[in-house]
Amino acid sequence: MSFRVKQISNRDDFSSIPPQQPLQKGNLLLTKNPLRRTIILSHLFRKIGVFIFIFLFFGYLGWQFYDFFRPPRLEIFSPKDNLVTHVPLLTIEGKTEKESQLFINNVNVLLSHDGAFKEDLGLQKGVNIIKIEAVKKNGKKNVMFKKVLLE
Repeated sequence: MSFRVKQISNRDDFSSIPPQQPLQKGNLLLTKNPLRRTIILSHLFRKIGVFIFIFLFFGYLGWQFYDFFRPPRLEIFSPKDNLVTHVPLLTIEGKTEKESQLFINNVNVLLSHDGAFKEDLGLQKGVNIIKIEAVKKNGKKNVMFKKVLLE
């Protein structure tokens, strides 16, 4: 078995090789040259990677702006609104963001490490309106009011 080697050019740069005509199929550019196909795909993957990076970067930036400018979350587990009770001592339980400050009737309440709180409050006869306020470091507030009737 013997192979023939054909000399293409006297020069080493192979510039005399006629370029292969690309095939057009839909939006894809196909060539019979596997190296050219690899280069086209690597450019495509690079553009997709840059697009994904930019999308994730601006998505993260948008989320941080949203999180900074929104008021803190505030959940009150107890008491329910319009509660009627005979006990003059009421336990207020809930949860807020751990970075915020909490005030019940304008009195600062300490939060646990996860933002939970539990505070006892004395009631007066009649309708008591309890103001529960969570304040972020940037000054954004979330205020809730609970009505409790002590008979």
